[in-house]
This record gives sequence, structure tokens and C-alpha cells, in this order.
Amino acid sequence: MSNVLVVGGNGFLGAALVDALTTDGHSVRVLDRFSSPRRYQANGVDEHRATLDDEEAMARALADVEVVFHFLSTTTPATAAGEPLRDITENLALSVRLAAAAAAAGVRRMIYASSGGTVYGPVAGKGRIDESAPLRPISPYGIGKAAMESYLEYFRLEHGLEYRVMRIGNPYGPAQMIPAPRGLIAVALSKAIRDEPFHRIGNAIRDYLHIDDLVEQVLAASLAPSPHRIFNIASGTGHSVSEVLSLVRRVTGLPLVEHVGENPATYVDRSVLDPSLVLTEFEVTRPRPLGDGIEQMWEAIR
Repeated sequence: MSNVLVVGGNGFLGAALVDALTTDGHSVRVLDRFSSPRRYQANGVDEHRATLDDEEAMARALADVEVVFHFLSTTTPATAAGEPLRDITENLALSVRLAAAAAAAGVRRMIYASSGGTVYGPVAGKGRIDESAPLRPISPYGIGKAAMESYLEYFRLEHGLEYRVMRIGNPYGPAQMIPAPRGLIAVALSKAIRDEPFHRIGNAIRDYLHIDDLVEQVLAASLAPSPHRIFNIASGTGHSVSEVLSLVRRVTGLPLVEHVGENPATYVDRSVLDPSLVLTEFEVTRPRPLGDGIEQMWEAIR
């Protein structure tokens, strides 16, 4: 068992990790600004209310920690596209500062939540993208994520900080409804419940992964011995926006009126990841079909 710090531990992904790590017997500490009510259910968590620009708070949070999960982001692909400098200063620069502080504190390994949907960029063909594919991000969000991956390799070579990169697909789950719906599936379910029109942008194909499956894959790829440092965390199955909305209609039995707009120029039309590495190297459950996951989410939020 390890002393673990989850940076962004009160977010959608981070809170699920906190609960799973605590259940597995790890000593868990959280660094988060806690701008929303506490999301995780675990008790006995050492909470540090701060942001990454607070160097003293960061040093206290890192004391005696063996593994850091960096699952904090203050932007989304959409907001970063409008404010690339904000993404650099709030995410990339402060992530580099965190890695430097972790190395100085003697942290053994950092686990970084990257973005499988943006770091690869547009990929020709209809196959699944594996970890050996070149990184060609075209959006500020993806550029920042890819840059941080390179910085982690620098800190490994220069300072001995081991790392694992999780290139995550499109996660979904009931906690995305709190404090307000976020993500395609959560927003679509919310609109269906309220009988409100859904404003759909394009018809991009994405790889959707239920939060429980995501956490299982992340923990296996983060803590178990492996010769690899980079893993796709995904279902391996692509669904278009139209297909997702059809599943929402089928599961809820409710109508969902769509208003269609165009994708931004830096939006990737298709991103389907190949999770074969994590599925074959570790004993993890095969991801549930999207329809089953949406049905479970619908039952949870009803």
C-alpha cells in the first residue's frame, strides 16, 4: 500500500479515484480547491484546500507521498480553444511546477491524466489508435497535454521521477451531473428529463468509457509493474453523437429534439482509441457496452 496524493481529487475523475484508492487500502491525500461540495464518499482522507500556484501548500501536500495522481485541469477542450494562454498558465505551467516539486520531494511516480481524444489529432482511416501513433494535436488543449507528456520524460531523465501517462477517452458517469451536467451524455440526459432541446455540434465519433471501467483501468496501469509508461484508457468502440443521442432516447423513452451546429476547425472528427495494451497486460474487466452504461447512469440519476 502507498501514500498517495490525488491532485484534483474533488473532480469527476479524481473523486472516483479517491474512493477506489481508499477501498484498496491506500493512504489518500487530496489537493483541490474544493469549489464544489465534496464528491467522494471515502472517510479519513487528508484534505488540502489549495491551488497549484500555492507553493507552500503544494509542499505540505507532497510530504511523504510516494505516488501522485495529477487529475486536475481548469479548462476543457472548448474553453482552451478560446483561451490558449489561460490553458498554458493554469495547466501546463502549473503542471510543470507540480512535477518539479514532486521530484524535489522524492515522489516515486507521477500519474498524469492526458487526453486520448486530442493528443493524437486527426488520424487518417477508420481504425483504432494505439499508443505508438504519432502525436499531432491541433487544439490548444491537446497541445498542452502533449507538451506535459514530454516534460514528464524530461523529469524522468533529469530527476528520476517515474511516470505513467493515461490517455483517456471520453468518460461518463452519474457524478457528471454535479454540480451541473457536463459531457455529452450527462447533458443529453439532463435535456431529456427537462424536455429541453439539445444543441448538437457536428457528429463526431468518440470513444466513451464508464467511470467505473476507467478507474479500474487507471489503477491497474498506474500501480502494477509494467515496462510501459503510456496507456490508452478507453472502451475501444466509437460512437457518433447521433448514435449516443439515439441510445439516450431508447434508454429514457423520452424525446430529445436536436438543433445542429458545425464543429470548430480544431475539432477532431473521429477519435477511437485502442485499449488492447491495458486490457491484455492487466487483469481488468472488459468495458461495458455504451447502452448498458447509459442505462446504469440513467437509473442512478433518476
